[in-house]
Amino acid sequence: SVLLEMVLGVMAAVILNQRFVGRGLARALILIPWALPEVVAGLVWSWMLSGSFGPINGLLQQLGLVDNYIPWLAYPMSAVCIIILVNVWRSAPVVAVLVLAGLQAIPVEVLESATVDGASTPVKFVRVTLPLLKPVLVMTGILQMIWSFKTFDLIYTMTKGGPGGATRLLSYFVYHESFQNLNFGGGAAVSFILLMIIFCVSAINVRMRLSYDSE
Repeated sequence: SVLLEMVLGVMAAVILNQRFVGRGLARALILIPWALPEVVAGLVWSWMLSGSFGPINGLLQQLGLVDNYIPWLAYPMSAVCIIILVNVWRSAPVVAVLVLAGLQAIPVEVLESATVDGASTPVKFVRVTLPLLKPVLVMTGILQMIWSFKTFDLIYTMTKGGPGGATRLLSYFVYHESFQNLNFGGGAAVSFILLMIIFCVSAINVRMRLSYDSE
């Protein structure tokens, strides 16, 4: 999920950094998926992917890609893939905005010097832009990892950890053990493990930020 968010977010940021008609509107609209509450996003996507009346199944059937409606969330592999894609749909806009801010902070003179030296656009992006964006990309990636560990609402509204526990992340496992199995001790233990994981990732984030600030 984080890998897809970073790739799509960088691509969107590069596009939004160009001059075109309606750029301001596009920058505002891209944040809509992130602005939606996770519960609302989960319910909407569950309805769209419904195996009984979902519009996505209807579209695929009209295009001749499927013969019958498919219960996408009823199969382990497809359920995991859909959860990942919905999470990417929600989180990639944040990456795009953060990377866009990094792109706009790059001095124009640096890119112009690379152009004068004969560097093509792909070469400038790989040799100049990406190295200058490294601090932003690293910090954004770590933040996305932390937020991905805390994903709960999408799981609860779309799959409730199913089918067969295929989408039962640690965050949902804590809820399941504590409030459904009433195993408060087990839920607390897993919560502590999740806390330690997020703490370690956060510590790496702070340490790397301090190292970049010192440079």
